[in-house]
Amino acid sequence: MIQFNFHSRVAVVTGSGKGIGKSIAFKFLTFGGTVVFLTRSIDLNLIKESQQISDKAHFIECDVSNFDSVEKSFSEILNRLGRIDILVNNASVANSQSIDQLSLEDWDWVMKNNITSMFLCSKFAVSIMKSQKYGKIINISSIAGRDKSMMLGIAYTTSKAASIGFTKHLASEVAKYGINVNVVCPGPTDTPMLRSLLTPEIESSLINKIPLGYIQTPDQVANVVLFLASDESNYMTGSVVDINGGLL
Repeated sequence: MIQFNFHSRVAVVTGSGKGIGKSIAFKFLTFGGTVVFLTRSIDLNLIKESQQISDKAHFIECDVSNFDSVEKSFSEILNRLGRIDILVNNASVANSQSIDQLSLEDWDWVMKNNITSMFLCSKFAVSIMKSQKYGKIINISSIAGRDKSMMLGIAYTTSKAASIGFTKHLASEVAKYGINVNVVCPGPTDTPMLRSLLTPEIESSLINKIPLGYIQTPDQVANVVLFLASDESNYMTGSVVDINGGLL
């Protein structure tokens, strides 16, 4: 039986204010980790919730799509905590426009937040992890990146497919430094983003398409992410892990 223990680890989780990112960050806290919540704005309720679990939570405001903001944030993390062992690139945005409706500005917004953010955070994390000869990077893609989105638009699908290619290439670059890079592709997950798209009819239709017969919780995604962040997965790198209830 796997017993997670992150007492000596520092984990940075982007987009950790809600949904899957919040569940991942809280799971790390539960298993003893020091966790940096990297969010666009700091929510006082989130701080209070985290304090009920652990006193090892840190909060930094960061626009992960902006070079200067990411550079400043990772410098602050290093100065404050001395190391970064785990990076979870979870921050993501979505829109539902088809190609004829999609403006260049909307396309760029999705790419900056979903892919440029992954590049920037990984870039600064890798420079720290290389000196440690140890690191775990877990990227959050989507079932859309494996095929196409059922409810969102072409920009979202493209960004999530790109995150898979990014993961595979980065894994090959940094393996020699003891850094593992993997990506998970969740199917429909009960998050505020999904809930904003669902009507009772859409939810029923979606559930009928999932072989396991229900929409997963953010904690079910977080459990897999923690495995990839643990030393139990040390021989996995460049892997694409589906968490979709058999939907594909």
